[in-house]
Amino acid sequence: MPHFLNVLGRHDEAERQIARARELEPLSPTILHVAAVISIGARRYADAIDRCSKGLEIEPNHPLLRLWLGMAYEQQSKYEEAIRELQRSLELLQGEPLAAGPLGHAYAVAGREAEARRLLRELLELAEHRPVDAYCVALIHAGLGERDQFFELLDKACQRGAGFLTLWVKGDPRLDGLRGDPRFENILRRMGLGG
Repeated sequence: MPHFLNVLGRHDEAERQIARARELEPLSPTILHVAAVISIGARRYADAIDRCSKGLEIEPNHPLLRLWLGMAYEQQSKYEEAIRELQRSLELLQGEPLAAGPLGHAYAVAGREAEARRLLRELLELAEHRPVDAYCVALIHAGLGERDQFFELLDKACQRGAGFLTLWVKGDPRLDGLRGDPRFENILRRMGLGG
């Protein structure tokens, strides 16, 4: 429930719920991973890094804690740290697009275009054989500044009502530079997430 409150921008309510969960299970990496997501959604990156670090002290190979840690570092423009954590998450998740899209985005915003495009090609090839969440691919296009491709994929994901789009599109800080585009506002409206 806290994650969905976070998606709706109700960060204070999400924080209250996660605080209660942490009282009940203070050493739970899963609760710390949700807490980190809430911090990222609220643009409190130092808190997210702290929460991920505490969780990783308990479970060093928790792939989602590595993922959120990488995202928080990226938002602080600490690209090498971000890429290191996102690469580790990708390894732990055995190449899953859930981590490949964020890593590709980080490569792109760090100026490592060749590596971003390599991951983009790999995801597109993978999509020929199994479902790949369009949001993960769209993230790489966003990082590369390819707005039309980004919105084309977002539109397809919206039509399918698919995956990570629902969880991330409204509050994903990686998309803040795209929010003024009317296509973005249209997708939010179509998803019932307001404008």
